[in-house]
Amino acid sequence: MGKKKFIWGLVILGIVSIAMVIIGRTIFVTFYRVPTTAMEPTIPNGSKIWVRRAFYDLQRGDVVVFVSPTEGKKKLFVKRLVGLPGEAIEIRDGNIIADDKIVVEPSIVKVYYYNIGEYAKVGKKIYIAKKHYYALGDNSKMSLDSRFFGPVHEKSIKGKAIFIITPDGKLNNIE
Repeated sequence: MGKKKFIWGLVILGIVSIAMVIIGRTIFVTFYRVPTTAMEPTIPNGSKIWVRRAFYDLQRGDVVVFVSPTEGKKKLFVKRLVGLPGEAIEIRDGNIIADDKIVVEPSIVKVYYYNIGEYAKVGKKIYIAKKHYYALGDNSKMSLDSRFFGPVHEKSIKGKAIFIITPDGKLNNIE
C-alpha cells in the first residue's frame, strides 16, 4: 500500500509540475525568435528573446514585442520604446527629441535615427496619444517601425523583452 501511494504521489507531482510550467510560460513569459535585422546590433538576426508577458512597467528604452499594426496578429514586431504617452516626439539630426528635449537614455542615444516614413518627416512633431508608444528599431535604416505606421497602442504590446539568446547560444540582458 505504501509503494502505491508513493507512485501516485510522484505522478501527481509530475502532472502539477508540468501544468505549472505550461501555465507559467503561457501567462508570464515566452520566447520569440527574431527573424530580421531591425534591432541589430542589440538583437542579432536569428536570436531568441525571453519576453515577460505580465507584471511589467513600460519605460523609455524598453524593448517590446507587439502585434503589427499593418498585418495584424500574423506578424509580431520587436522594437525599442522611444516615445511615451502624452509626449511630442521628433527626430532631429539623428536624435530623439521628446517635448523639445534631447532624449539621453543610453540605449537610445547610441542609435542614429533617420527621418524616413510618414511619422518622422524633418521638422514634424508626432503627438503621442494616451495609451500609445512610439517604437523604433535600433537598426534605423532597416526597420519598419512607428516612423511608418505611427504610435502603437498599449493593447498591441505582448510583453517586454528581458533576455537575448544569440544564434551562437550566448545569453545576454537587453540593454
